[in-house]
Amino acid sequence: MNAVNTLLRCILVAAGVLTAGGAAWTASYIAPTPIPDAPSLQRDLVEQLSGEPAEQRTLVEWKQLAVLLVIRASEASVSDNASLDTAERTVQAATAKYPHEPELMALGGSVTAMRARDPALPGVMAMALVKQGFRQLDRAVAMNELDLGARLQRGICAVRTPPFLGKIQIGKEDLQFILDRQPDSREPAAVEFRAMLQYLMGEAETALGRTPQAAELYHRAAALNSEVWSARARARLND
Repeated sequence: MNAVNTLLRCILVAAGVLTAGGAAWTASYIAPTPIPDAPSLQRDLVEQLSGEPAEQRTLVEWKQLAVLLVIRASEASVSDNASLDTAERTVQAATAKYPHEPELMALGGSVTAMRARDPALPGVMAMALVKQGFRQLDRAVAMNELDLGARLQRGICAVRTPPFLGKIQIGKEDLQFILDRQPDSREPAAVEFRAMLQYLMGEAETALGRTPQAAELYHRAAALNSEVWSARARARLND
């Protein structure tokens, strides 16, 4: 984002790091919304999409803008509610236009969960937001279990929660589910996506204190030699 380390400081990190390989996915699955991995390209795409009249945006463009603004909000200071508000407005506008899109519903759940990071919130209220966010994430996945964008949102959100919430395992399962269905392609976007999934699962193992398992996943991500996520994996291995 830099999505890797800055998503949630206290209660929960909810992220929208999404990308998708260019190769065809397994026929019946709906691929996650494609976005660039490089932060500079993400910024350019936000500028481009924000400059378009809302009524002219396609579904894919709405999804891309919503994902990118959720990423931007996740990188912001925990006290920066403006970025989160902007992301929430965009997700709500997109969902109003496309109310039956699981990935957009999942993005809404991620935004709600991110509200819990505000250090000014009482703990009870923060936990209520986490539960509300995950209920929406679960509904999004249940709406269409073959929509990998919704499942990716829940997976990323879950693996970055504190272990005491008990969400990390389902996040790992979501990410593995997606990895198992990712096309075996050497196209750069597909390789980058596989590296991202391995990296995120490594983060989950790190959070659980399972250092050897985390290192193995970081090594797998690094070995793919992708531009963004493999580099991040190597940096973790060198910490």
